[in-house]
Amino acid sequence: MNAHNRRSIRLKGYDYAQAGAYFVTVCEHNRECLFGKIADGEMALNNAGRMIQNVWDEIPKHYPDIDIDQFQIMPNHIHGIVVIVGAGPRACPDNAQPSINRQPLPDNGKPRIDGQPRGVAPTVLSLCDVVHRFKTLTTKKYCDGVKHHWWPTFNGKLW
Repeated sequence: MNAHNRRSIRLKGYDYAQAGAYFVTVCEHNRECLFGKIADGEMALNNAGRMIQNVWDEIPKHYPDIDIDQFQIMPNHIHGIVVIVGAGPRACPDNAQPSINRQPLPDNGKPRIDGQPRGVAPTVLSLCDVVHRFKTLTTKKYCDGVKHHWWPTFNGKLW
């Protein structure tokens, strides 16, 4: 059995949906060089590498509270900075605060809420959500490249 001998560097209890810039590294599952090669000290992307670059570049177009910064594709992994902008998932703008009923407290001791904020609830993605969506979309597009453009196959998972 192949057990993962990887230690998580995630901070326990940290909310990875809060605003901030996050450095991520994602490796190809079997460390195969599927995205290009290094030639004369420069990364030369192949078609798969260009597809990955395009997916990365389009992240902010699909997710308005997500921005991107530096990004580097290597032959078998990527490095990038994902920026989560705006308010955190528990934030509630002042003009959307529900009114609190001033009647006696219920048995649980917490005030009752008479109304809900109006409008569409904000959808805040966490860092995990962004990375998961990136990996899912690039895997799908890579599979399409294998089927239609004879890209090298991968064993099991892409990432």
